[in-house]
Amino acid sequence: MAPAQPIAARLQHFARVQPDRTALIVLGNGEAESERASFGDIDEGAHRVAAQLVEAGLAGRAVLLPARSDRGFVEAFFGCLYAGAIAVPVPHGAKNRDFERIDGIARDAGAAVIFGHTPSAVAELHGLTWMEPVSKEGAAPAAPPPPDGDAVAFLQYTSGSTGNPKGAVITQRALAANLRMLGEAFAVRPDSRFLTWVPLFHDMGLSQILLPLTSGVECVLMPPLAFMQRPLRWLQAISRHRVTISGAPNFAFELCARRAVPAISGDLDLSYWTTAFCAAEPVRASTMRRFADAFAPAGFDAGALFPCYGAAEATVFISGGTAGSGVTTLPAEATPAGMGELVSCGRSFGGSSLAVVDPSSRAPLPDGQVGEIWVAGEHLASGYWHNPETSAATFGAGLAPAADGPYWRSGDLGLVRDGNLYVAGRLKALIIHRGVNHHPEDIETSIAASHADFGTAGAVFSVDTGEEEQVVAVCEVARASMAQLDAPAMIDRALDAVAITHGFRLHDLVLVRPNSIARTTSGKVRRDACREEYLKGELRLAPYLPGHKQLGRYAA
Repeated sequence: MAPAQPIAARLQHFARVQPDRTALIVLGNGEAESERASFGDIDEGAHRVAAQLVEAGLAGRAVLLPARSDRGFVEAFFGCLYAGAIAVPVPHGAKNRDFERIDGIARDAGAAVIFGHTPSAVAELHGLTWMEPVSKEGAAPAAPPPPDGDAVAFLQYTSGSTGNPKGAVITQRALAANLRMLGEAFAVRPDSRFLTWVPLFHDMGLSQILLPLTSGVECVLMPPLAFMQRPLRWLQAISRHRVTISGAPNFAFELCARRAVPAISGDLDLSYWTTAFCAAEPVRASTMRRFADAFAPAGFDAGALFPCYGAAEATVFISGGTAGSGVTTLPAEATPAGMGELVSCGRSFGGSSLAVVDPSSRAPLPDGQVGEIWVAGEHLASGYWHNPETSAATFGAGLAPAADGPYWRSGDLGLVRDGNLYVAGRLKALIIHRGVNHHPEDIETSIAASHADFGTAGAVFSVDTGEEEQVVAVCEVARASMAQLDAPAMIDRALDAVAITHGFRLHDLVLVRPNSIARTTSGKVRRDACREEYLKGELRLAPYLPGHKQLGRYAA
């Protein structure tokens, strides 16, 4: 397969052949249009940024880019690509936890400059030089040609639930290869139209900007806060702009399904939405079914649902199904060890490959057996920034017996059946309770389905009680149920569900306020952080009186 064309060259191509075609529409408040830019506009702005970075001697150096959902970030990112600077997307510092994250990233990347349109306290806090874009007046200065394929395009800092974030080194070649894979998987056409609200410092959000701009099609950009304040804005914008490709983590589909009412569904037209991809956290079959049923009256076709699997270490995309084929599942009775119903995340694309491997022997496993997912292909990161030991262990794995590879070790568990990959949880998140393996996601799903007043997020983990490891659940309460909370009934239902489905009793179940469980930037629950808050007594409890006769922690 011929090498993919560098993405900077792709944008420049479309700026030449269709300079006046709309490339970007920004919905500043999630509804009204606040900015619009053509391919020529974006290219011109990127050239200005590139010239400024080269003049400042930043070619080959890390430049922090606060990822506001606006035109300025897009031009700054492509400006780094044009100049050969290393882009480092980061949160734009609206919250204290953002400052902490930026501090760790700035130190790890060795960045001295933060570039953006709107100065903030971030630069001063971290001792960085703030660089603002130059004026847009006059002709754009020339910029150097795009660097070669081995050059570093950007650092994608992972949002893992433990330890400091690690910067996956994404080369020009890996980025181009992965965007080509995405274009094939999503069946991008000249009349496609994208929309994203996912944060642009996250690999899923960034890809939803880069893919349309390097495919010559339009992208609608919505701030993440606009979605979180009112999730149905996402679907309303899809309807209004006749979007064909848009996606998000599972929790976003769940929130929309829960807020669906006939009157709202009747006002939407989702018939143009042909690829509704779902990734970044476990895809739940129940959520996909509820979403499809809720918005069928709005013209939504269940065949548009597109579960897929990805990771920052693979640039973003690893596997997906066939566009238009909908959701394929493996029934609970067909999964090993009673894992519950699993959703297919399809197959690999573009010459990449994946294997399910016994993590101890490193031998590939036959179809139907659960093991660690390993990935190979030119779309993989070249390692972690300035972290050779972890890079070698994670990106240099070889299959037994001949040490074929190298493969990237995902740390995720999965199985292959009939050519389809099914992701079954995290290797390190596995709970072993009285000699039996349990996957936290399965227990969390059972609890959430047991009572309507549970919210969209829960965290299940084990704790050492001094006698043995016990299982604890921390669950958010649905916002609409906060005023009249029947905590005893919720706990009764959850305990019964876990006992019947998984065969053991929870040691403790704590009800907390909506949106209070720690999450990664992509919306994944941070179980380790939640466990730490539980042990320290720092959870934000819902308004109820803790204590239940069947919970070990509170039993007399």
